[in-house]
Amino acid sequence: MNKYFVFRKEEVTESSITSSDSGVGMSVFAVSADKIAYLSAEKGKIFIAFNNATVYENVNLLEGDFIQKSSVTIGCPEGQELKFVEDIVNFISGEKQRTIMKFDVIDDKSTFKLAELSKPESIEAKIGTRAVNLQTKKISTGVADKYDVKSGKFVTKTTIAEIDFLAEENLPSFDVNHEGLASFADGDTITKWRNDGTKGAAFNITRLGTTTPSCETASSTSGIGKKSANIANSESFDVPSFSTKGDYTLYCVIGEYRGNKANSNPMVLYGDVAGETIGFGGIHPPAGELNEATLGKARKPYSFSVRHSTRLGAPATTQTDTKEKGTIPFRWPSFLEAEGVIDDMDGPDVFIVRRDKKFNMFLHNRDGDVIGFIPAKTINDDKKFTTLTDGLTDGALLIENLGTVKDFTTAAAIVFSGHLARFGVIERDIGTDNAAQLCRDLFDLYKII
Repeated sequence: MNKYFVFRKEEVTESSITSSDSGVGMSVFAVSADKIAYLSAEKGKIFIAFNNATVYENVNLLEGDFIQKSSVTIGCPEGQELKFVEDIVNFISGEKQRTIMKFDVIDDKSTFKLAELSKPESIEAKIGTRAVNLQTKKISTGVADKYDVKSGKFVTKTTIAEIDFLAEENLPSFDVNHEGLASFADGDTITKWRNDGTKGAAFNITRLGTTTPSCETASSTSGIGKKSANIANSESFDVPSFSTKGDYTLYCVIGEYRGNKANSNPMVLYGDVAGETIGFGGIHPPAGELNEATLGKARKPYSFSVRHSTRLGAPATTQTDTKEKGTIPFRWPSFLEAEGVIDDMDGPDVFIVRRDKKFNMFLHNRDGDVIGFIPAKTINDDKKFTTLTDGLTDGALLIENLGTVKDFTTAAAIVFSGHLARFGVIERDIGTDNAAQLCRDLFDLYKII
C-alpha cells in the first residue's frame, strides 16, 4: 500500500495555483512517498525532493537549462533535523497501517511531533514549470536577443532596465525606473522621467506644477541601491492620463518613506486629478472624492486600499496583518508603529497590486507573498449598486498623479512622501507565481549590496 505526503500551507483561495516556481500560491500539495528522490536538511528545516512530480513532462530545453525537481521544505527545531529525517524514513519503511503523512499549517497538526507548523512559511512547496540555468541557478532567460550597452550584457527582448519580464505579453506599458534618472546628479530636480514601457514617450512623466522631486543616488538613507526620486510631501509627478480598464499588474519599488507630516499618507502613492482613483494603502472610509478634509484621521497601518475611476463610494479595503482569506500576515509601514521616521532600512520595499479578470484584488510584498486580498465587487453584481456603492473593485485604473491624489493646485491634496525607484503597470494580470517572482527580482535588483 502506497504512503502519501499531504501538505496544507494555507486555505485554498483565489490566489491558489497548482504549480509554483516561487512556492507562493501552493496552498495544497499531495504526493506519493515512492516519488522521493532524497531528503536533506538545513539549520531549522528539512528538505524533500521528488522525482516525476511536476506538471510538465518531456520538456525540450536549451543546453544548460533544467526544470527543478518538485520539493517541499518543512520547519523543525534546530538540532533535531536528523531525527526528523529519520522519523519520516522510518514511517515510510515501516509496517504501520497509517498511510498518510500530514503537515497542516492551518490546524497546526502533523503526523510527526518535530514538524514546526505554527506559521505559513513553515512549509514551502515548489512545483517547477520554468527552466533554470544550471550555472546561475536562476530562471533561464533563454537565448539573448540583443546587446545592452548600459549594462554591458546580452539580454532578451523582454528585458527592461535589468528586469526580464519573461514573456512579451507581460511587458509593462508604463515603466519609470532608475535608468530614466541617469542624466540627473544627486540633488538635481527631476524635470522629466522617461517611460521605458511599451507605450513609449507619450507617457513620459514630468514634475507637477512648481514642485521639485529630486534625484538621489544609491544610499543607505534611501534604502535603495540605485538612483531614485526623493518625493517630499509638497511634490509629485504629472502622468499623461494612463488608463487601463480590465485586469492589470501594478508594481513599485519604495525606499525610505516618511509619515510624520500632517498631510502625508504613506501609501497614497498614485491617483487621478478628480480624487477618485487611489492606491494602495491606508483606510479611507468617506465616499466621494478623496482629499485631506475627507481623509481626516482615517489613516491606519497594515491596510490595502484601492479605488478606481468613476467609483465614488468608500474604497475597497482589507488589513494585511491577519491570516484572513488565506493571506500571509504582514505589517507595514513600520514608522506608523514608532510614530516617527524610518532611520534604518533593511532594503527597499517592493509591492505589487494585481486585479484579475474577475476583479479580485491582490497585494504582494517583496517576498512575493500575498499579504492582502479583496474579493471582487462590481457595479454589475447587484441591481442596487451604483457608482456610490462602497468597496467596488471595478472601474478603470486611471493614473494622472504619481506621489499624490488630486493635485497641488488645492491644499486638499493627499500625498506620498519618500523615495521611489520604480513604478510600472502591466495591462494584464500576470498571476500569482509570476508576480511573486517579479517581486523578488525587483528586490534583488534594487537592494543595497
